Amino acid sequence: MIKDDSALLELFLTDGEIQDEKYQPTAYWREHAQRIVSAIRQTGLGNFRSDPRLGTGYTHVPLQDNTIWDDSFKHKIGSALMKLPGFMQADRLYRHKLTSSRKVGLGFFEKYLNALYFALSAGSISGPVMDALSENTIGNPYLIDIEDKQYTRKTFEQAVLLSLLRYHRDFESIKSVLEIGAGYGGLCESIHKCARKLEYYVIVDIVPIVYISTQYLKACFPGEVVDYRDIRDKNSISLSDVKGKILVIPPWKLPQLDLKFDLFWNTFSFQEMENNIVQGYISEVASRVQSIFVASLVDGHNKGKKGQIEPVSMAFIEKCIECGGFADKTNVDKKSLEYRVFKLMKHQHSFKYFEKLA
Repeated sequence: MIKDDSALLELFLTDGEIQDEKYQPTAYWREHAQRIVSAIRQTGLGNFRSDPRLGTGYTHVPLQDNTIWDDSFKHKIGSALMKLPGFMQADRLYRHKLTSSRKVGLGFFEKYLNALYFALSAGSISGPVMDALSENTIGNPYLIDIEDKQYTRKTFEQAVLLSLLRYHRDFESIKSVLEIGAGYGGLCESIHKCARKLEYYVIVDIVPIVYISTQYLKACFPGEVVDYRDIRDKNSISLSDVKGKILVIPPWKLPQLDLKFDLFWNTFSFQEMENNIVQGYISEVASRVQSIFVASLVDGHNKGKKGQIEPVSMAFIEKCIECGGFADKTNVDKKSLEYRVFKLMKHQHSFKYFEKLA
């Protein structure tokens, strides 16, 4: 069960207000962040993986019934229209049709996830990863049961990504991970199930997502997550602070990490930032990490989406990484099962694996 900690949320918000603009949510995420904070204050985190007000933007909330949030302008218009003659009856008919369509849609969705499960389970690289993973009920996600285990769409996404990593790194060689843009922390949970020799894992994310991932991982790994309050006043975060632990920090604490990492991980979050922010993050982590796994939209989002100034392309990300002293070591056969499943799930995306130059 995930616990709410309103004092921690407000501390993140208060500290975040006085930070440099580069540590704030960028335009793409500003509206998401405001909505999520409002929803957390209203309902808490109990249903964050099924409530679109809480989960949209970083976790998978499937096939909602055309949700209109209570505090939105659309809801106010809808409330006024409901008073018109005949509109309420039409609305009931529409919602009945929508519910029927949703049931059909979920049926196809479950068949799709079943197909992913059996495909990945058959792979020589992905099979052991799939065996190690399953889902929990924290945050009340939409779950499907397959062969006595439970899964979400995110489970399969993580399985594919970890399988692609496994083409380049033996999990046993990974003892420390730095991840930027971890969402609710699901990938961190999955890597812990696969890389059994992990010594520490550090997540960096914007407010309020940093709060959600903190609370989620506390529920998954009781007693193993370092609280922001314990390192808030430290000018340097060292091995003694994180050994055997998971640390979740906001971006303004990243420069204070006095740590080295076997792996830096970023999947699907650089694409939602601005080019200068991505460049700054990569520059900040380059001296701290030995290898990098990144996945992102090939061409970035459409220009101007959600106020983003310029799209962040995969080519730009690669250039930043290579300028930081890394070489592209990606080595996955495009005919492999894992690559094909990745392109099935993320057909507009690409991934790369880099290692630090000697």
